[in-house]
Parts: sequence; structure tokens; C-alpha cells
Amino acid sequence: MRLHFSLFVGIVGLMVCFGAHPVSGRTWTDKKGKMIEADLEDYRNGLVILTLPNGRTIAVPWDRMSRADQRYITVVMTAREHGNDLFPKVGLGAAFGLAPLILGSRKKRLGMGMLSLILCATLGGFFGALGSLPACLICLIIIGVMPE
Repeated sequence: MRLHFSLFVGIVGLMVCFGAHPVSGRTWTDKKGKMIEADLEDYRNGLVILTLPNGRTIAVPWDRMSRADQRYITVVMTAREHGNDLFPKVGLGAAFGLAPLILGSRKKRLGMGMLSLILCATLGGFFGALGSLPACLICLIIIGVMPE
């Protein structure tokens, strides 16, 4: 069971590290339930700019979008604003966090290993290797001195 979980975490870490992004094309729904297939281009001045499969661009007012679509737009635009380097940073942090996770599972301290993985991935997202590597080393030391 632990091996499967570690493999899952490793695969997710690699996907994040290599910048796995959602597939383009999304079904958008307005507040009245009307659906349309399009790609998100931009959001500016209260308008959501969508590109239809035929290449035509349309502008939809923000307040006509469904709540789920508004949340999606917020997340995507925030990620674009912070650049594409977030995914490799989090992936690098998760990769550093795998060592404490594996050591923690061997010492029957899986909770501490998971906490270390989350801490390293989070610090990696904010500070890159400068934040996640020291956290990884500290977590390895803490887990290493814990009794079996």
C-alpha cells in the first residue's frame, strides 16, 4: 500500500515538475445554462475573452459566467500572472519532499513524511530550491533521529 502511494506521489511530482497543464478547450456555461466550447484567451475590463473552435473571438461579461467558470478564470489568470515557473518550482519541492516521505514510511512515521512532502512542495512553490532543499534536509534530520 505504501509503495503504491509513494509511486502516486512521485508521478504527480513529475507531472508538476514538467509543467502538466490542463488541455485547451473547455465547455463554458453562463448563468442561464447556455453552454459553449472555447479557449480562454484573456480577462480584462470585466470581459472574458474566449476563442471559439472556428477561430472567432468573443467577449462575455464576467457577471454572465457561472460561478464555477468564474473560479476557473480566477485560478488561470492568477497562474498566468505569476508565470509558468510555479509548476516546476512546486515539482522541485515535491521531488525534494519524496526523500523524507520514503524515510518516514520506513520508520513508520508516514504522517511526518507527508507533512515534510507538503512543506517542501509549498516552500518550493514560493522560494524554489532555496526554500525546499533546507526544509528537506531539516525534515530528514528530524525523521532520522526519531525512534522506530
